[in-house]
Amino acid sequence: MAAAESDLNFDLVNKTGYDIKAVRISWSGNKEWSDDDDVLHGRTFASGETLKITFSPKQEHEHWDIQVEWSDGSGTVEWTNLKLSDINTVTLHYNKESDKTTATVD
Repeated sequence: MAAAESDLNFDLVNKTGYDIKAVRISWSGNKEWSDDDDVLHGRTFASGETLKITFSPKQEHEHWDIQVEWSDGSGTVEWTNLKLSDINTVTLHYNKESDKTTATVD
């Protein structure tokens, strides 16, 4: 069953300590990321900021993937198969000791 677009809307919080240059969001199962998937459109998503993600009424998918690309050029990180209809907030964290980026969902 498809989720209503308002059920897919969520806040993305950057608590990584680093700026992000791209946030790509695509339906799960789509194997290719493109610049069309980027919700920042050339802006920087600074550490400490919250970004409200809203969806078009035409969206019919229930599970989504998120990819972030770091401003410093150190690569990308992905989270897959997120059931956005059950999520209000996705908070990104970075652990310098383990060199791991994680996401918590509420």
